[in-house]
Amino acid sequence: LADALRTNSTLQFLNLWKNSISNVGASAMADALRVNSTLQRLDLDHNSISDAGALALGDALRINSTLQELFLSNNKISSAAKKEVEQVLKDREQRRKGAEQAAMVVDHALSGRFSDAADILPRCSFRGLQAAQTELIKHLSAQGVPSLQLDTIDADSVPSERGMAGALALTTNVPEASFDYRSRLRNAGLSDDDAVLLACCLRLNTSCRRLRLTNATIAVGKSNAVGLKGAEALATALAHNTTLEELSMS
Repeated sequence: LADALRTNSTLQFLNLWKNSISNVGASAMADALRVNSTLQRLDLDHNSISDAGALALGDALRINSTLQELFLSNNKISSAAKKEVEQVLKDREQRRKGAEQAAMVVDHALSGRFSDAADILPRCSFRGLQAAQTELIKHLSAQGVPSLQLDTIDADSVPSERGMAGALALTTNVPEASFDYRSRLRNAGLSDDDAVLLACCLRLNTSCRRLRLTNATIAVGKSNAVGLKGAEALATALAHNTTLEELSMS
């Protein structure tokens, strides 16, 4: 049955309730789950599976992204092993949500809705942030937004693009970064949304030690300035970033 599950592409629910399945059978099912991409529910209640079999299934679920429900009640599984498997399922669900949020960020950003993208970014998981960054870097590079290898952003960039490019530049391996948030085209400083984007990149960055933000001030309620949302995002990022030694905002 486990061998068949490896290649089956239609089965979505498999009920093996009360089939005297041992750890050997559970391990075989785990191996099948590593390659199966259609099964959504697996019922292994009332069998003879102990910790070894349960943990094998848990390890398989770190790879499998399709199975949504796994039933293991009335087996010989300790509470510790049960919690470990439950944690794997919880972590996987968080990754799934993070991927969904990253997809929304990319969709908003590619449509020019940078404010909407900035609202979602703080809720993204770390993996989600990385996925969003990868897609946005590709897009902005294709659109000719200032090179991500430079540590100074073109002063003529529009605010949303300038903020995005500045944030993405922080993912490169530069020890110092300096961004001047002035524009000859419009009177624009570092906005709340720009600050959120910078904050998200600070969580990913592991090389920048000094960051200077010119024409970037914190002034709640004032336009073209970092407000409460941006300030909170930067504070949260600094709590996670262990590389940055100096942050200057003036």
